[in-house]
Amino acid sequence: MWDEYHTFLAVAETLNFSRAAERLGQNTSSVSRAMSRLEEHLCKRLIDRAPSIRMTDAGDRLYTEIAPLFDGLLEAEKAIRSDDGKVRGRIRVVGPQEVVRWVINPAIVRILNEKHQVNFEVEATSRVPNPLEDPVDVYISHRREEVTNKSLIARRICAIPQGLFASPKLIGRRVLPKTPTDLAQWPCLGRLGEPEWELIDEKGRKHVVPVRGAVFSTPSETRVELALLGIGIAQINLHHGNEAVKMGDLVRILPGYTLHNMYLHAFLLSRRLIPQAVQIFMRYATEEARKYFPE
Repeated sequence: MWDEYHTFLAVAETLNFSRAAERLGQNTSSVSRAMSRLEEHLCKRLIDRAPSIRMTDAGDRLYTEIAPLFDGLLEAEKAIRSDDGKVRGRIRVVGPQEVVRWVINPAIVRILNEKHQVNFEVEATSRVPNPLEDPVDVYISHRREEVTNKSLIARRICAIPQGLFASPKLIGRRVLPKTPTDLAQWPCLGRLGEPEWELIDEKGRKHVVPVRGAVFSTPSETRVELALLGIGIAQINLHHGNEAVKMGDLVRILPGYTLHNMYLHAFLLSRRLIPQAVQIFMRYATEEARKYFPE
């Protein structure tokens, strides 16, 4: 029943007999007959055909069980055929612009410099992809709470400590804030959907501060640029903020208070074995991130 199971995977992933047939190099009637044979063999209906194709509960369960097995067989076949130590494949990666620049791109460079035969598609965006409409192998972001699709699982890459920073242009001759409540008198730059900051003092007490300012933005590079121009106080990761302090471009605000860490995650498809190319990319991306934020 190998051919029937292979056909079932194509139908389950396309939800269309014609597209499944095109993928398999067959005609539509052959695909339909193969599905009927498999359903008769299992004594279960795997798909509902009308008014449009959709998976039954049994079909969903079968796909979940066998898709990783077929992925593993394909990976093993590739490894046996190419016994030269080189990894092959195609990876589609999505992430915010700053993550593309300091995590994704360096990982890609390492893979290509090692002469692996991997092709990459990279999208720099602040949106959260939908893996059902826009197939993505790896999505890297700190926005875990916005990833609600159960087809994606999260793998933590690193923690990103945060601090508050402002430009000397904004500070001028003003007295720096001494307590979180003093921030109410200052323009602040927040993330979209972030109405407040939570600061923790040396005794572990929490101080919730409303973010008041003219600009709320994603990605973070926008807030950093505006902070450098003196538009407001921004929450910036400590590595880049402290580098700007050394250059005299920024000043740390309320250094005696800590903010909650952000966490960078990689989101992967949960139903599939992780191809070797993706495994190597993940390892290198994690190593690149931890050059800035060691754990």
